[in-house]
Amino acid sequence: MLRIVAITLIQGMLPAIFGLVFLWIKSDVTLIAPWPMLMLFIFFANLLIVAAGWKYLGVTRSDRQAQAILMFLAVFEPLLTYKVLIAEGTNLTPWVQIACYCAGQAAVWVTIVWGPEISGYFMQRRWDKKVLSGERKFPSRKEFLEKRERHRAQRYKK
Repeated sequence: MLRIVAITLIQGMLPAIFGLVFLWIKSDVTLIAPWPMLMLFIFFANLLIVAAGWKYLGVTRSDRQAQAILMFLAVFEPLLTYKVLIAEGTNLTPWVQIACYCAGQAAVWVTIVWGPEISGYFMQRRWDKKVLSGERKFPSRKEFLEKRERHRAQRYKK
């Protein structure tokens, strides 16, 4: 869980890092468009994170691959934030635009990663309570193998 929190914080702060550097270089800007600089910054930052911390992205190889794919999909989130919040004729200051980009990046990450993780945790707890209370019976390996053999015998009997 600590890994997920750390990656979410990093993803949420990437637009802020870019925005601070961008506003330090160009202080007279009124609109921060995501393409090309913000999206490329997030892409290369995520590429660096994946290359440097590959073994920390997940427990199994498939977890690491899924996490890396999500990090590269997160590159396109600023376009959504720009189209929905910023480009709709609103008169936002550059600091508020950066905050919108950060909130959008973190919100998408929380929705995609934290939602399934938390719901899976609660489903597992509910199943454990049912098994421990005796409401559900957890089959032994022997029972499982016998049931599978009966099922196979019925299937091949036809």
